[in-house]
Amino acid sequence: MNYKKIGILILLFVFMNGIFSQKKSIHFYDNFKYNNKKIFSEKEWDNFNDYQKGQNKNFFDENCELEKIVFGWFPYWMGTSYNDLNFSLLSDIAYFSYEVNANTGNYDNIHYWKTTNLIDIAHENNCRVSLTATLFSGHANFFNNEESVQTLIDSLISLVQYRNVKGINIDFESVPSSQKDNLTNFVIKLSNEFHEAVDDAFLSIAVPAVDWNDVFDVSAMRNYIDLFLIMAYEYHWRGGDYAGPNSPKNNGQIWSPYDATRSVNKYLSKGAYKEKLALAIPYYGYDWKTENDNVRSETVANGVAKTFANVMSNLQNYDVIFEEQSSNPYYVYQNNSDWHQCWYDDKESLSLKYDMVNMRDIAGIGIWALSYDGSHNELWEAIQEKFTDCRITNCQGFFTDMGGKFGNYHNNEDYFFTISPENADSLTVNFEEFDVELNYDTLFIYYGNEINEDSLINFYTGENSPGIIKSYSGIMSFYFKSDGATTKSGWKAYWSCDYIFSDTKKIYFQDLKIYPNPFENKIFIENKNNKIFELEIFNVFGKRIFYKKNFNEKSLNLKDDLQKGIYFLSIKKGNIKKNFKIIKNK
Repeated sequence: MNYKKIGILILLFVFMNGIFSQKKSIHFYDNFKYNNKKIFSEKEWDNFNDYQKGQNKNFFDENCELEKIVFGWFPYWMGTSYNDLNFSLLSDIAYFSYEVNANTGNYDNIHYWKTTNLIDIAHENNCRVSLTATLFSGHANFFNNEESVQTLIDSLISLVQYRNVKGINIDFESVPSSQKDNLTNFVIKLSNEFHEAVDDAFLSIAVPAVDWNDVFDVSAMRNYIDLFLIMAYEYHWRGGDYAGPNSPKNNGQIWSPYDATRSVNKYLSKGAYKEKLALAIPYYGYDWKTENDNVRSETVANGVAKTFANVMSNLQNYDVIFEEQSSNPYYVYQNNSDWHQCWYDDKESLSLKYDMVNMRDIAGIGIWALSYDGSHNELWEAIQEKFTDCRITNCQGFFTDMGGKFGNYHNNEDYFFTISPENADSLTVNFEEFDVELNYDTLFIYYGNEINEDSLINFYTGENSPGIIKSYSGIMSFYFKSDGATTKSGWKAYWSCDYIFSDTKKIYFQDLKIYPNPFENKIFIENKNNKIFELEIFNVFGKRIFYKKNFNEKSLNLKDDLQKGIYFLSIKKGNIKKNFKIIKNK
């Protein structure tokens, strides 16, 4: 046995463990950055941010009801931009922050908590408010001083009662492993006293995307915490060795094994109740100076955080690339001779993570940070489209296991989800690939939206693919369970739906033909009656790629509009729609 090599590995593990435990999140860096500004009022922050009330116009149907928790942190340095938040799409807002003095438990700063109009506006809009308490260092000093612990608890409860709010949010980061039990005991003590003092008290806690030192004892905390918020960002952090996705949905074959999907699965397997678990997502990204423009290029310097609003102001100058293995966009550019890569999240990448939130049926999402999107509406649109009763399931789509298109699913998965397109008379699901661990991991498929023996179509394990399955109810449900060892590539499947028309309506489509399929650049549309239709083409993620309102042409040249791949062509006349799966093979 090579004891020298083992010793080196142990030292390396301890060293790396220390690095990971000390890494600070964007919450720390943003707070540190803005705390150094000599600014003393919300109005001064508005001037600093060049913000004017009413500049962020949000046009949404306020009759849409949220069906998930949407929890947003509002940092004090965003001034009064809370005036333009879309409160109809927020269930919770947390004021950031009560900065804990580790030696006393008192606050070093609470900024404008006692006076901010944010709380009054939130209450007017039935939005629950929390006060976030932050502690980024000095944990041992704090936890080992009973007087400091009690001072913090008393102070937080007093400040919450002062503003007549219901929530406290704990954001303690870089807690060393030696303080695991002390952290748990603090949470339990705070929860008991808070719930005793305040009716309908709501206690939430931010937890890291990867709990490297296993500091957060979720199973011990879960009956005392009302919401765990996974900070699903910083997977590629500012000081990383190479540029990459800040918040990857999946890791595929080229990224590290840590991603948002795995983080959700890990916290569920650690004992978190799904109704108490939320995925916090980033309204920011990182711009790194890199060696070159290649994916996974090494970095030359630390990344610079860019809010979504900052990113959008630059996009008109650059081409966006959507990296499919992580489901994240980025762009590259040169500043003089220096290469840069900027990785961020947009509506499409967030929507894919929101789909995962719905598939895993967890409580909802968190947002770091509110107002980082500036005057842009698309991130609000994603929330409305995915988490309200106004959401519509498209008549076509693509879904995979939790490993995504390019990776394996995870151990200890256990979830149920339903596909139910709007107004569909029948639903067809085509599994083009299927491979799960034989006899240990299983996919159950059901007609309708319930799990019972009568609705079970069949169950599938190993390479026994479901193939093509059709439900004439227009609804199909899936239940997947994996064990604790060995994973496979899972599945890739497409769904499409059909509408059954009356004889008088069938005439619109009976003479309609589309060919060739597959095609290279051009498809022909045989339309004998020369009717005018509305034509749309969607990619497999449901994103519209092509649209013509009044279409009655005999052919369609898609050479420049579509890349090689699978798409869904939709032809619509009034309320009648027919969908075609088309394949571009060049």
